[in-house]
Amino acid sequence: MKLSRAGLLFLLSICISNCIFTIGDGYKEAVRKYSDLSDFKTNKIYLSVSDEYSRQVEEIKSKSGSIERITRLPLPESYMIIRDAVYYELRGKYKLDVELGPPQGKNPYSIVLTPMKPRFETSVSKVTVVMNRDKDPTYKLEITNEGWFTLIVIVPFFNRPKTYDQLGEIIAENIYKSISEKPAN
Repeated sequence: MKLSRAGLLFLLSICISNCIFTIGDGYKEAVRKYSDLSDFKTNKIYLSVSDEYSRQVEEIKSKSGSIERITRLPLPESYMIIRDAVYYELRGKYKLDVELGPPQGKNPYSIVLTPMKPRFETSVSKVTVVMNRDKDPTYKLEITNEGWFTLIVIVPFFNRPKTYDQLGEIIAENIYKSISEKPAN
């Protein structure tokens, strides 16, 4: 392999200057709290999973007009593992009144998990958690869960993404922290 002088100088300058190259986003959390969440402690909370890819809408044209046919595909198993981990953490460890399923009744309190998993990857790359009081969003948590690779002077560091159970524990911990925080005056 022949390198030109410019290529050799470039590689030498990288090694001397200790340049750092990073690939991937790694693990990040972004939290937005819109209002006080203390009433979530005493009320029943409904936990559900939403997935934009599990719902397919077809429009069928007939002589009498067009009809929409909605087909719901089953959710991936990884989404259900995250949902179950969050459910058991909130119900068991934090002793909150949580029920699985879509919100029901008057003034329902709900937590909606929206995981996103790229088609050919084994891990969930992003999870969005939205807590609603009736239909008003009160809290939003976005977790980016991707591996990252850093190269520092030819020494690689690699961080793997979190597993489904770890994501569930982290989400439940963040939810409980936000609920038990005292409101700012």
